[in-house]
Amino acid sequence: ALAPAARVARLVGTPRGALLVEARDTAGRRLGGVEVVAERDGLDVPAAPSLWAARALRGSSATGVLRLADLVSPRDAVTGLRDLGCTVREDLLSPL
Repeated sequence: ALAPAARVARLVGTPRGALLVEARDTAGRRLGGVEVVAERDGLDVPAAPSLWAARALRGSSATGVLRLADLVSPRDAVTGLRDLGCTVREDLLSPL
């Protein structure tokens, strides 16, 4: 049922994707942020964390609920995004 909408999105969309995540305090002041730009294959970016988690869990005996941060360090995530061809603005990473 969504195929016609997907075809239209492909006509007007581009392979480039961008994501900006900001951390704010309770007063709304910006504490920091991360910007990720995928010049190509932008839809690969949302799929990457689940692949990283699966890789980290392979052969693991971990049980229960785990956060992505329990499986992948921020530095490994940045490396993984760069391996996908993304630009990651690290100057925005600290103080997150």
